[in-house]
Amino acid sequence: MFSLVFITLNHTLKHFYTASSEVNNFPEFMVVGMVDDVEMVHYDSNNQTVVPKQDWMKQTDAEYWEREFNNSQQSFKAEVHILKEHFNQSGRVHVLQYIYGCSLDNETGQTDGFGQLGYNGENFLEYDMRTLAWKSLKQQAVFMRDKWNSDYDRLAFWKLYFSQTCIDCLKQQVVNGKSTLKRRGKHSEITTITHKGRWGREQTK
Repeated sequence: MFSLVFITLNHTLKHFYTASSEVNNFPEFMVVGMVDDVEMVHYDSNNQTVVPKQDWMKQTDAEYWEREFNNSQQSFKAEVHILKEHFNQSGRVHVLQYIYGCSLDNETGQTDGFGQLGYNGENFLEYDMRTLAWKSLKQQAVFMRDKWNSDYDRLAFWKLYFSQTCIDCLKQQVVNGKSTLKRRGKHSEITTITHKGRWGREQTK
């Protein structure tokens, strides 16, 4: 089970990444992008093509998104390989999930960022906006926490991403998609993302 619960402010941008191995009839890599819980873009390793889910996304640079997702695909495949080797795993289903994004309150200007990594249905790592570093959510994740936190380029990237890049992207998507999103007034809601285990039992925190 892998769940992320947070309270939305006014607008949110979320990216859902899934990398897997040995999963029948499922892409090895998949990305879903959402603004205010409206799916805007989809990409998977089977088609290798960015698919806009909203008309406003057709205004964006598809080649840029394809480069980004292709690069992420290679990185995620490498991370799955590292995890399997570290835990001496092979020959069965393995799933790496990554959820990250940001939120913006138009009235107060308050912003926030969030990032969480799950492996094989368990919470693994979480980005701490106070320390600007990753923290482990279980003992088995300490090695990856140390690996990610020792990569100063990675830390610098996420600091800039959560404080500026993501917010700028969110603002632009809200402008581009205002005809669709304007119906969604300011509200507070709790969103839970649940990973269904390989035995089909759905668990939610």
